[in-house]
Amino acid sequence: MKYSKHAFKYLVEENFSVKTPIRSSREIDTWYCTLSPEGVLMVKRGFASDGASGWTFDTDATKQPAVEHDIFYKLMRKKLVGISWKPIIDVFFRDRLVEEGMSKCRADMWLIMVDAYGWKAATKPSKIYTTKHHVTL
Repeated sequence: MKYSKHAFKYLVEENFSVKTPIRSSREIDTWYCTLSPEGVLMVKRGFASDGASGWTFDTDATKQPAVEHDIFYKLMRKKLVGISWKPIIDVFFRDRLVEEGMSKCRADMWLIMVDAYGWKAATKPSKIYTTKHHVTL
């Protein structure tokens, strides 16, 4: 994933794709991502992310999984992906952290935290500011 640091931490500078377990009856296509019915998530250039949230810090292992997780939470807030997918999205996040180099023990702790505290983030609108305009997530 190519990104740059900004006030909101990261701005995706080129499209990237990842195979996910999340399925849809139709393609979801927004300005910030595309999710195919087969579960391929393409994150589009220009998406802004706050990176790792909570009492933690960003590392190379967290950057891309955090962006992917932010996208899925945004899709749930917009009701483009059902909230029933949240447990699967959170486990996928943990698995991606491990794939990117985080220890399984630390990734399991992250899963516990997003499982316990991620419901508000997955359901309530929040606001971020980009360099061009105000965006409601």
